[in-house]
Amino acid sequence: MSKPSFETPREQISSPAFDMTNLLMGAVVRALELGAEKEKQAQKAKQDLEHMEKVAMLDHLTGLRNRRALARSYVGLQSGGRRQPTMYQVPSLHSLLVLDVDKFKTINDTSGHDKGDEILKRVAGIMNSRSRENDIAARLGGDEFAILFPYTSPDEAFRAGEDIGALVEASGKNRQHKVTVSVGVAPIDLAATLEDNLHLADLALYQAKAMGRNLVALYDPSMTQEA
Repeated sequence: MSKPSFETPREQISSPAFDMTNLLMGAVVRALELGAEKEKQAQKAKQDLEHMEKVAMLDHLTGLRNRRALARSYVGLQSGGRRQPTMYQVPSLHSLLVLDVDKFKTINDTSGHDKGDEILKRVAGIMNSRSRENDIAARLGGDEFAILFPYTSPDEAFRAGEDIGALVEASGKNRQHKVTVSVGVAPIDLAATLEDNLHLADLALYQAKAMGRNLVALYDPSMTQEA
């Protein structure tokens, strides 16, 4: 008895219907491959864009966020402040800290910009170490820095400023230059702009410098009247 043959008849292989089926299957496979490739390219483009946006928000010297990132975070804080606070949050209880390096120009002039950059990175590292997950530490430019403290009282921010100042001063021991910072702290008014709030913190910073530097000062409305 002859064994049954499972081979496709030659005439079926060469039939128009069989050829069309192969063409359609090939087209489907190719379309799927192209779709997967486009999806891969879109995913890479998205990752590249996210990386570029992240880089655009960083200060390249210190690795802290830059002024643009601080402004974006402030807008987010304003938006959140308009929502009903949770049981763990006190509405409008936010603080802003600004600081700069005392006599930084003298350091740059006498020891060069490389030394100045090293000090800026050291200060930035200390600020970063004293910042919590939701705090925003940023370099505003030059030797000026800021920390946005969400849901933090001015007194708490003041103590953080004291800690940062003490750590910066201790980091300069046994080095060529004694490095200190002056710090200003102000409560945040979410109805005002970031620049307005920075101005109030700056007034406190000027007060700290006027009192002899290497100090932390808390904003008081009388400072606005005197300015």
